[in-house]
Amino acid sequence: MPGTTPGHDDLLFPPASVKTRGGRKHGVSFWPSVPVKPAYDNVEATGALAWSAKVFSNPSSLKLFEVRGDFDARGRPMSWCRVKEGIQKMPILRLAILLSTLLIATPSFAARCGGDFNSFVASMAAEAQAAGVSPSVTGSAFAGVTEDAAVLNFDRRQRYTFNKSFEQYVSTRVGSGRINTGRAMLQRNAALFSRIEAKFGVPRQILVAIWGLETDFGHGDMGKLPVIRTLTTLAHDCRRTELFQGELLAALKILQRGDLPLRDLIGAYAGEIGQTQFLPSSYIKYGVDFDGDGRVDLRHSVPDVLASTANLLHTNGFKMGAPYDEGSANFEAMREWNHATIYRKTIAYFADRLVGQ
Repeated sequence: MPGTTPGHDDLLFPPASVKTRGGRKHGVSFWPSVPVKPAYDNVEATGALAWSAKVFSNPSSLKLFEVRGDFDARGRPMSWCRVKEGIQKMPILRLAILLSTLLIATPSFAARCGGDFNSFVASMAAEAQAAGVSPSVTGSAFAGVTEDAAVLNFDRRQRYTFNKSFEQYVSTRVGSGRINTGRAMLQRNAALFSRIEAKFGVPRQILVAIWGLETDFGHGDMGKLPVIRTLTTLAHDCRRTELFQGELLAALKILQRGDLPLRDLIGAYAGEIGQTQFLPSSYIKYGVDFDGDGRVDLRHSVPDVLASTANLLHTNGFKMGAPYDEGSANFEAMREWNHATIYRKTIAYFADRLVGQ
C-alpha cells in the first residue's frame, strides 16, 4: 500500500500496527496525544480502501480531525496518515449526534474470524451484498467453498523478508535467458508500449522487468488456486483477517463487474491474480481496460496487464525520463509494487539490462 512516511514536524495518525499514546519522537508529533480505545472506533470510511476519514478524539475534547491515508476494510489506518490542518470545535450535543450517526453509517465488516467456517462465509456473503455484489455472484462464488489447509500452512511459513543479499537474489532472477526474452517482448509489443508510455509516463523497460519477474511474461506460474477459496481461508484466519476480508470483497467485485468469470479467478497463495500478480484490491483500484473490450482482464489481455501495471506506478508518482535507481523518487514510487528494497533494486537492474545499460 502507498504509505505516508513520517516527516519532521508532521502531525500524524499512526497505523493500526503501531502502538503509541501520542507525543513526539524524532521531531514527529503523534496523534492522539491521549489514549483512545481504540483510536479507530470512530472512523468514517468511504469504502474498503478509503483514502480519507474523519476521526474523533474522545468526545470530551470536542475536536474533529480529518485524516488522509490508507485504510483497511474496517476503516483502520494501514499507513502513517497526515492530520489535516483546521481542527474544528463542536458543541457537545452536535458532536454526540454526529458520532452516533457516524457509527451507524460506518461499514461494520462484522464477519468474525475463527469459529465456524460456514457461518463466516455467510457473514462475508452478507457483507458483499451490502457492498453491491449480487446474491447470484456470492452464491456461485461461495458454493461448496471449504478451508484450504495448504494455504494456511504456506502463509504461516512466510517471513515476508529477504534473507539474501541483492547480489545473491538478482543472480537467481535476472539471467541471460530472461533478458533476451524481455528484449524480444519489447520488440514484439513496441507499438503497445508507445501508447502506454504516452498515456501513463512509465518506461517500457520497467514494465517488462516487472512482467518478467512476476510470471515470465505471462508464460510462467500465475498460480493455480481458486482465489475465492484462498482469500476466504485467509480472511477466516485471525492473523490478518481485516486485510483479507478486504481482498475477498474486492475479488467478489471483480466477478460482479464481469472482468473475469469464476473459472478464471485463479491465483497464487495470497490471492494474487494475473500476469503481473495483482491483489484483488489493486485489480479494482488500478485495473485498466486498454484493449477496449469492456472489461479488465489481467490474465489473458497483454494490453490490460501492461497498462494496469503502468497505471499503478503512474498513480503513485512514477515519472518518465527520471532516474529509477535506489534513492530516487521513482524508486520510492515502486514501493507500491513491492516494499522490499531488494526486489525494487532487481526491477531497476533488470530494466537497465533490457536496454543495454
